[in-house]
Amino acid sequence: RPSAAREPSMDDLLWTRQLADRAAYYVRGGKPRVGATIEVIVTGPAAPPPPPAAGGLVAPDVASTAPDASAFTGVFRSVHVSVVESEEPARGERGPLAIVLVPAAHAIGDVNAEEAARVHALARSGVAAGRDVVVVACCHPRGAAAVAGRLAPEAAVLCAWEASRPMLEAAARAIVTTR
Repeated sequence: RPSAAREPSMDDLLWTRQLADRAAYYVRGGKPRVGATIEVIVTGPAAPPPPPAAGGLVAPDVASTAPDASAFTGVFRSVHVSVVESEEPARGERGPLAIVLVPAAHAIGDVNAEEAARVHALARSGVAAGRDVVVVACCHPRGAAAVAGRLAPEAAVLCAWEASRPMLEAAARAIVTTR
């Protein structure tokens, strides 16, 4: 195990990558057709996470803003796909749209109404423009399923469990690779 006494070994890194690749999966839909470009929109918490219930066990969670998407976009850039990062879908863009959702309460899988409405509006505009849309839900599968239930059937939903570097990289690999 890595500790303060040593760096993670290559075996540690490869094991982490394999585990993340196995954990990332499509809740609904399939891979978008990725060509020369992909547009990425990252949405962070709309509200701070609720306090844990008395006596309940919840993974420690720190309220944060939208995550750093460099791990996600770096995978696309490494396979020579141009990445357009934006806040709203670009009007003239024809490539697929990836919406990375990190809910405030991602550890327990809850997606609040504000977060769901924002993702729904972004996905709806992408589908209306005739683009392939994939929502990367960085939360418990329960939250990913809730998001999938509110979206148009044309939008795919990929569950990435959390917004850590290994999971964001695994989600991007799930979009660009054939497995």
